[in-house]
Amino acid sequence: MTMQKNVQDVFSVTPLQAGMLFHDLNAPDTPTYLQQYAFRVTGVESVSRFIYSWMYAFRRHPALRTSFHWEGLSKPLQAVHKQIRFPLAYKDLRTFSTDDQNRFLAEFLALDRQNRFSLSNAPLVRLGVHRLDGQSVHMLLSMHHIISDGWSLRLLFSDFARAYMDKNAPKSQAPSMRPYVEYLLGRDTDKAREWWNGYLK
Repeated sequence: MTMQKNVQDVFSVTPLQAGMLFHDLNAPDTPTYLQQYAFRVTGVESVSRFIYSWMYAFRRHPALRTSFHWEGLSKPLQAVHKQIRFPLAYKDLRTFSTDDQNRFLAEFLALDRQNRFSLSNAPLVRLGVHRLDGQSVHMLLSMHHIISDGWSLRLLFSDFARAYMDKNAPKSQAPSMRPYVEYLLGRDTDKAREWWNGYLK
């Protein structure tokens, strides 16, 4: 894999990511690792501020700018991109009846679930925002599990809230995954296996 101008860093995948990559490639039509988080959010006076805050949170995290590569390589690698455009779907549903809104959103979620991520093309996250009334929106956050888990999702929501509450929220970058990956791959797995075998006897 050659370093492109828009690539910030390249390093190995974790063992868990390698497993997800294997299963994803061997079951391309099964959205096993697609995560969908759908919410109705009230108290949203400015949709533009709401969307900006999510884009702020997305841009902070290198993992959300990451693509995965394996063809022609001895081992899979992940590439962090410097800049990236995050997909956004927006529609104003205020003229729809409640029943029509519900039907539209149900169809939107179903179509989104069929929209499979391509792991070699970042980003592996997208956002859908739909205005329901003067104070409420429906949002759908979709991402591939290979770039997130429950712990990191909490951090992402915290960054969104910080940006929404403070227009001058710092634009510093969240830490890279590289140190954690290097730690995982540098462990003595034989020694760890020996310890666990003794503990579980």
